[in-house]
Amino acid sequence: MNLFKIYLVTFFVIFSTNLFTQIIPNGKIDNLDELSLKETTYTLTKDGIQLATDIYLPVFRDSIVTDITIASITYTIELIKKNTQFVIFDTTNLSATNYSLPIIFSRTPYDISTDDLGGKIFPFLGYGYAMQDMRGRYASEGVYFPMYSDSWQKNNYHPSLSMPMDLYPTSSSSNSLHHSDGSEAIFFLADSLFRSFDVDHDGINEVFKYSNGSIGMYGASALGNSQYQALSDIPFSVANNPIKCLMPTVGSNEHHNYTLFNNGVFRRSLVEGWITGQIRDMHDSLVSVHKFINI
Repeated sequence: MNLFKIYLVTFFVIFSTNLFTQIIPNGKIDNLDELSLKETTYTLTKDGIQLATDIYLPVFRDSIVTDITIASITYTIELIKKNTQFVIFDTTNLSATNYSLPIIFSRTPYDISTDDLGGKIFPFLGYGYAMQDMRGRYASEGVYFPMYSDSWQKNNYHPSLSMPMDLYPTSSSSNSLHHSDGSEAIFFLADSLFRSFDVDHDGINEVFKYSNGSIGMYGASALGNSQYQALSDIPFSVANNPIKCLMPTVGSNEHHNYTLFNNGVFRRSLVEGWITGQIRDMHDSLVSVHKFINI
């Protein structure tokens, strides 16, 4: 990590105001949400599926202004413009690429719109934060195969043994045997996802990568499992591996002995309860769509 620049005035404003009030464009950073800007984009799988990804960046959503009185005349001075990225790297040689950041990445089956706590915290610490809906979940395209599409490709191990509900032939790249969404998303985010942003406030957007090539992963439970699954398809010998760290919590990569089975004994309540919840989520979504169409 190179040198990074944080406007010191940010700290003064943050700790002297209420961080949990409503967002008001009043020239002050008085809400934690105002310290990050969310942009929704998509990574692409090798079979052309778009996976919805929210990326949170350390960009002020409000300007920072102050009043100065001179000779009984009050002047309003804009210290920092709205849409200023307050964390940048290698400040000795500024260019658009200096605005690319290390990214903390989470992949979830639970809907990216329901949890943005990481989007509030990580940008303030100097990182971008990306959260992605897994294939077939919520805003992402495709068909959902829980804890199957996110790991390594299975076609080399059992080329003709496909998931029962997979309608694609086993020879098709869209068949779940060929899915490796986790690792593909990591490499796409690290190297192929571009951002359009007016770095120098001249009215012209520069185009550059969101990521500086360094990816860390974070998350609990299913979001922890997805880290193990993604890394399972990235050999240690691979050149330019973007993954620099993992932080899985309450999630195991040993399903036979712990998660799905307890030393080989099927944990019916846990497994069937979780799967039922996943199905119910999608059923509720479809019911809402049908009601909307009928209206």
